[in-house]
Amino acid sequence: MGNMPTVAPKKRMTEDEYFSLLDSSVQKYEYWDGVAVAMSGASRAHSSIESNLNFRLRLQLGGRPCETHGSNLAIRLMDSYVFPDQTVVCGEPEIFTVRGIDCLRNPMAIFEVLSPSTRNNDETTKMLAYTRLSSLREYVLVDSQKVFVKHYSRASANQVWSVLLLSTMADEIYLKSVDARLGVADLYERVEFPTSTDGEEIY
Repeated sequence: MGNMPTVAPKKRMTEDEYFSLLDSSVQKYEYWDGVAVAMSGASRAHSSIESNLNFRLRLQLGGRPCETHGSNLAIRLMDSYVFPDQTVVCGEPEIFTVRGIDCLRNPMAIFEVLSPSTRNNDETTKMLAYTRLSSLREYVLVDSQKVFVKHYSRASANQVWSVLLLSTMADEIYLKSVDARLGVADLYERVEFPTSTDGEEIY
C-alpha cells in the first residue's frame, strides 16, 4: 500500500461505526483492531506502478472468469478491513455489502506497492493477515523506491508459502494460480524513482 496511514479518529469503534464513518466521509479508512486508519495520497511512482499492474493484469486475464480490482474494493480479514492496491478474484466472488460498501472475502491474488511509510506494515502485519486467507494463492509486493519484487505463492491452502525475490528488469513474475505472467519491466514502465539531494537514486 503506497498511501500513508494516519490513525483518525484515534479511538476504538465497532464495525458498524466504522462503516458509518466510511459511508459519510470522502476519506478512505482501513480498519485494524477496532481503530479506523485514514489513508492519504501516494507518490507518483506508486501511482504509476499501480496503474501498470492493473493494465497488465487486465490484459492477461481478459476473457477468463477472473476480476481485477484497484484500491477501492475492501477485503475482509478476520475482524479487519483493508484496501489492497490490486486484487484478483477468480470464479464466484464472495461479496457482502454494508451501507453500500462491497467487501470481498475470497481474493486469489493481492498486490501491494511498498512505500517508506507503509513498508513495515505491508511486510509484517498485513502479510500475516493476508496469508491466513484460505483463498489466497499469491501475494506480491512491488517496491516503489527501486526495482525489487517479492512474490509469495502456494498451490493450496494447506501448503507452506514460498517466496521468490526479483530485482532486475529482465525478471518475470509467474502467477501460477491464474496462469499469468507479468514482466518486471512492465510493472516499472515509465516509473521514475526518487532521488537524493545529490542526484543519486535512493536505494
